[in-house]
Amino acid sequence: MMKNAIIDVTGIEKKYGPSTGGLERFAKIVDDGETDERLDTAVDHLKVLIDLTKQGLGKQDQMLKKQDQMLGKQDQMLGKMDLMLDKQDNLVDKIEEAKMEIVTEIKDLRSDFKTNIEDRLSRIEIDMAQVKAKIGL
Repeated sequence: MMKNAIIDVTGIEKKYGPSTGGLERFAKIVDDGETDERLDTAVDHLKVLIDLTKQGLGKQDQMLKKQDQMLGKQDQMLGKMDLMLDKQDNLVDKIEEAKMEIVTEIKDLRSDFKTNIEDRLSRIEIDMAQVKAKIGL
């Protein structure tokens, strides 16, 4: 006899006879709960399982599309961040240039001021020497 998850055969009856050709169709006769009924139940379960699998795959497809959209938005954000970093780099460069210009201007002003002061002090010293000479000191 035969028994597994789908089939449970407990007995077989055979009858042989001459073929008359008078039958248009035939059907397998089984008792309730035997193979055909169990296969029908299994088919129903498989159909449900296939439907659930399709639904799950559909949901996965939707999730993948959303992930793709999110990745696209992240790429856009990264592009904007790159632009911001470029602008910051440009700003830092301009600040550095301005700093160098200011330092140069201050050095030039100090040099001009120093030269001017030295000239004035020199003239004052000459004038003082002339005054001292006239008054006899």
